Amino acid sequence: MNVTRFLWLMAILTTVISAQNINISLQDQLNMYPNHSPWSYSDVWGYVDDDGTEYAILGATVGTSIVNVSDPYNIFEVDFIPTEGSGNGRAWRDMKIYQHYLYIATEASTILQIVDLSPLPDSVSLVGTYTQLTSAPHNIYIDTTAALLYAAEDFNFTTPVRILSLADPLNPVEVGNLGNGLGTDVHDIFAQDGVLYVAEGVNGTVGIFDVSNPSSPVLLQRIPIPSPGYVHNVWVTADHHYLFSTEETSGKTIKVWDIQNLNNVVLVDEYLGENELAHNVHIRGNYAYISHYGSGLKILDIADPTNIVEVGSYTIFPGGEQPSVWGAYPFTQSGNVFISDMGVGLFVLDFNGAQAYRVEGVLRDSQSNNPLANGWIEIVESGEVTHSDDNGQFKIGYNGSGSITLRAVAVGYLSAEVPLTAVPGATDVIDVLLDPAPTGSVEGQVVDENNQPLQNFELNLTLVSQLLSDPMIFTATTDASGNYIFPNLPVTDSVWVSYPDLSVTKNFPYPTFHQENIVVLENTSTMVDFQLYPADVLLVNGDPASAYQEAFVAALSEANVTPFEWFTSTDGEAIPASAIDGLNHNVIIWFTGDAASNVLSQAEQDSLALFLDNGGKLFLTGANIAEDLDSQGSNFLSDYLKVSYDGVAIAAPLINPVAGNPM
Repeated sequence: MNVTRFLWLMAILTTVISAQNINISLQDQLNMYPNHSPWSYSDVWGYVDDDGTEYAILGATVGTSIVNVSDPYNIFEVDFIPTEGSGNGRAWRDMKIYQHYLYIATEASTILQIVDLSPLPDSVSLVGTYTQLTSAPHNIYIDTTAALLYAAEDFNFTTPVRILSLADPLNPVEVGNLGNGLGTDVHDIFAQDGVLYVAEGVNGTVGIFDVSNPSSPVLLQRIPIPSPGYVHNVWVTADHHYLFSTEETSGKTIKVWDIQNLNNVVLVDEYLGENELAHNVHIRGNYAYISHYGSGLKILDIADPTNIVEVGSYTIFPGGEQPSVWGAYPFTQSGNVFISDMGVGLFVLDFNGAQAYRVEGVLRDSQSNNPLANGWIEIVESGEVTHSDDNGQFKIGYNGSGSITLRAVAVGYLSAEVPLTAVPGATDVIDVLLDPAPTGSVEGQVVDENNQPLQNFELNLTLVSQLLSDPMIFTATTDASGNYIFPNLPVTDSVWVSYPDLSVTKNFPYPTFHQENIVVLENTSTMVDFQLYPADVLLVNGDPASAYQEAFVAALSEANVTPFEWFTSTDGEAIPASAIDGLNHNVIIWFTGDAASNVLSQAEQDSLALFLDNGGKLFLTGANIAEDLDSQGSNFLSDYLKVSYDGVAIAAPLINPVAGNPM
């Protein structure tokens, strides 16, 4: 093993990419209900009164708290608004502001509360309710410029989004909705400049709507999320160029979409924190603020949305508790960030505005200058890793300044290190050149059971590497002497390159043969010869679902019988009936599984008829064989299988032997 590469790999595996509390400091924290369940708190929002006093608004299981944060090091609750439906287990809240009014929604009730905040810094008062929603909203959003409130009625597939005018803030009036088949599911919404963006939950999509005329919304585009989780939240940059989506599903990334051309929406970057479960993302300026449950608060520099970089992380909680951050509110006049943790309440945090350093460029072959795909590019100091695309291009970022090292490697190439100086806010554009690594080869001969060379047999050599998302397959074919060769192979390196399998592809009557763990040495030809032996029987998989293949193969293996595996879906319906005598036994095992129609096609019946006419032995099994052949009017059922089908009597079909036949 290359010792340098081994030490490099170990460093990567032991690096914590996101250290705690990067560029973020705690100012104060408040837990009003420490004796309640871990689900005491939900979302957080903010408000500034006419005197410039700043408040955080915190949702709780038992209501909504108004917290004075004008002195961020000494925050305190000013007032509290109990909410209808509290205590039913789904009483989390979502709050938004229009003018000096606070609107509160909860899944515990269809009632939307309206609170007058103008008496602050004294107590506030509940001054109205809106009761015309048909189901309890999980989220609301207010486009303050358009004076429109959007209510997301989660799992209401008929009218998932209601559009309410706040022309009279105390008396909202519905002026439109996503009815008439426009909407699907909805979980969260965002709107600006007459465009509504909808995270469409179980539908696995993001819907984009023109709501410039709110009484008549128009679907502009629906973005399908690849392999979606539960599409949970959506936010858009101020210029409408980029859309961020979250899925609140373990392992599903926060995705960044270029939406400048709605007819060609492109996924341009992704991010996921350590706990792999993101909740919500909000955008202010060149930063995205993520409430990331167990990973706490995450802040991303999105000055280049195609190359987002984490520049802030906060995860230190009282008593060493595991974070469970629900909401993040970055839109404060002070520049502070409010976060709400489901277990321990409100935090007021200071973010120092750190900027990322970025590197982008092309990975190339130093001799040909050709771009190299699937290269591994790493910033040594942070352990941050990216890969070059099909054009050799890469982008990567660093949260910090000073001297750093960019390290790169690709399959078949020596690693290279490039010294750089990280300057926050700057981007360096470079080409990284890699020298080809030493090579070796694998060659040999393929012969039959009588030591006769086998021509035109295909061999596949599998290369696996952590540099590749999928194995690399090399192919060779035997010549008239049965010889093959795989030249110019990267040498075996247990860190970057290994060859777990070399196989001779099946070629009737010879099944696939394998040789495992091939070692390729520098400037050496590794010899691997194959002597092939015919299979014992032909195993034909005519099952559309291939549900029983493993069971048959396992049973034959236990009986020390080697099958030639034939799949009608890929190998064709015409089996080599006239060449069956090449097998050790003139036997076919054919299964059709649970196929209900066209169980045996006419071509398959013809192949089996020829086989049986030549004295072959057939074991045929599967559901619906007799019924389907009877429905085809086939004589194969009576002439070859020697049975007739009399249909269903009471509960079971009756299959009768043909008169005078031993069956």
